[in-house]
Amino acid sequence: MYEEIYLVPLIMRWSGVVAPGGACSVFTHHFLDIFASLLEIADQPLPDECHGRSLVPVLKGEPPAEDWPREAYCQFHGSHMGLYSMRRLTTPDYSYVYHTNDIDELYDRNADPFQLNNLAEHPGEHADALVDLKRRMVSWMAKTHDHLHNDWTVRWLADDPSLVASAPGRRSTKW
Repeated sequence: MYEEIYLVPLIMRWSGVVAPGGACSVFTHHFLDIFASLLEIADQPLPDECHGRSLVPVLKGEPPAEDWPREAYCQFHGSHMGLYSMRRLTTPDYSYVYHTNDIDELYDRNADPFQLNNLAEHPGEHADALVDLKRRMVSWMAKTHDHLHNDWTVRWLADDPSLVASAPGRRSTKW
């Protein structure tokens, strides 16, 4: 899952609040944070089930709070009715990608900014980071009720595993 899928700039004009030409770079939960921000701007309550956090203080030029998340989660529900779904967790140091039907990916964002060397295949000194990121991913998925598999994926895999085995570039099978 390429970073360009989720590293999308938010361009905003808010006269009297957001300084012209300003920029900030904080990790967000993307649309969840935008939703929370719009609710705050509209002076509406945030639903309990919303996992986003308002960006309004940051947009006003305040530094991010001490407890501001230093990670971003991304979901890709895949093509072919969700058969190639992925989840991604990005921190300042690592990117971890979970594939429903392929090997995991782990990249050191500092040493490998173009993400060419998949450390998940041979984690070595990065084994602790891999375990930690997997744990955090599972925790986030449980918290947000992200069940990942849909009826199509489960049925296709059960009915015809060759759909996965015949996928281009296939390197391994995870059941």
